[in-house]
Amino acid sequence: MPRPSNTEFAPFYSTYINATTEQDALDALKQSVLPMTAFLQNLPPQKADYGYATGKWTIKQVIQHCIDTERIMAYRALCVARAETQSLPGFNENEYAAMAPASHRTLEQVTHEMIHLRSNTVLLFESFSASD
Repeated sequence: MPRPSNTEFAPFYSTYINATTEQDALDALKQSVLPMTAFLQNLPPQKADYGYATGKWTIKQVIQHCIDTERIMAYRALCVARAETQSLPGFNENEYAAMAPASHRTLEQVTHEMIHLRSNTVLLFESFSASD
């Protein structure tokens, strides 16, 4: 799955794409599993509800945001692969965060979910053919 050209994505996403160095998206996803797992599993539990300022997201909320975003982007990739003809819905990350505050979950729970979700995203992308 080669790196996309600038004509294959909306300009909004260039910040994210340009932050990567890998030339293959599937390889990047696969290579991210172990370092992401190590990072998440080494977060201190006492920092789980820490936000650097009043009204800012906590560590758990940031992880929950990553979970929500990865699910949405994986769904969008599936739609593209299956030649979906309907417009794909957008999402407002702040509204999503307000509806999923993560305060009722432990750091271990959101970490576990994120790690498994990334593995599932890898499986999804592995299922795509070159034409997808």
